[in-house]
Amino acid sequence: MNEKRGGGGHTWKFLLLIPAAMLFVKGAKHRRAMWQSGWSAADRNEAFRLPPKIEMMLDNWHTRAHQAAESTEPPTV
Repeated sequence: MNEKRGGGGHTWKFLLLIPAAMLFVKGAKHRRAMWQSGWSAADRNEAFRLPPKIEMMLDNWHTRAHQAAESTEPPTV
């Protein structure tokens, strides 16, 4: 009545293949999408650019900060 079958203990190993296969497919999709979009290693080395609106706001703040600093300093001889 209590007989063991000889190959029933390997099913959990096959279950580990499912997440591994999913990670492989996800990586392949990611690489394919990057390749199709034209990204390469050279693109990562280029300078990072802010959106024009943020650049304009930073330039305005920088100008005002220097104007305020110049007006508070005593004139030098």
